[in-house]
Amino acid sequence: MKYFLFILSFSLFSQTKEYDVQFKFVGETTESFNFKTKVYPILGSYQNEDAAKNKKNNVAMDLTPTTNPTKSDIIWSFDLQAGTVSVTSNYTVIPSGTGSRIDLDTTTALSYRVYLSAMFKKKHQIRLLFAPLQYNSDTFIPTEDLLFNGIRFLAGVPTQTEYKFNSYRLTYMYHFDSWGKIKFRVGLAAKIRDAYTGVKQDSRGVTSRFTDLGFVPLLHIGAIFTIDEKSFLDLEAEGSWAPQGYAVDARASYNYHLSKKISLGLGIGFLDGGADVPSVTTFTTAFYGFGRFIITL
Repeated sequence: MKYFLFILSFSLFSQTKEYDVQFKFVGETTESFNFKTKVYPILGSYQNEDAAKNKKNNVAMDLTPTTNPTKSDIIWSFDLQAGTVSVTSNYTVIPSGTGSRIDLDTTTALSYRVYLSAMFKKKHQIRLLFAPLQYNSDTFIPTEDLLFNGIRFLAGVPTQTEYKFNSYRLTYMYHFDSWGKIKFRVGLAAKIRDAYTGVKQDSRGVTSRFTDLGFVPLLHIGAIFTIDEKSFLDLEAEGSWAPQGYAVDARASYNYHLSKKISLGLGIGFLDGGADVPSVTTFTTAFYGFGRFIITL
């Protein structure tokens, strides 16, 4: 337990009394604690005639709480990011080497992400992420036969493609002490990808789908730049590289505190990556624009 003693000048304090007091500590976040405290008059001669007329005495305020202030060591937060995704490049070859290159339709669609995180002692953070990405192409007519996943799709027949790449991540982050207005963080993420690519020719009743469920470890780096007590920039990237492929997921947002618990923001994102292995060659590039809603509990 910490002890505090404040020497203040008060009027009307001529005897010891107990009062309810609230103190606020303002920094990166504003925290308040409620105390029951006693005020003790420090009697003595008045410095001058005016002080005597005002009956103003020095008092000591004991801010030692009668009970320890209750404050959870865990801070929970919910972060919803919703907007649009523009897929500017997306192609696949299944299997690699013998399959046909299929350019999955570029598109702009609605997108969202959901984050749930817990901060322990302002240093350690565990975060869960669900980030879906799914769309179907417009109907097109191939000018030559397509070989996909061991199935031949004929030229001149209306064809559609399907694409899904849902990401589930568990990330641990360590937050360093602030360096001026900047606070850095680093961490590791475990990513589960739930993906498939499909091709179909409904008029022939021919459909094939290649599914890909796998695990990818990612490195996390991020920083928060405090603009003022109401607004901040949040920058982060998660990614990995291997001879078979790579993954990059970067986001930047401007955020504004509506209150101690609620913040709104606007941001942009960049997603790029793929793999070249015997079973599949696939690479995707996408750009995001999103609004952000954060609530802290």
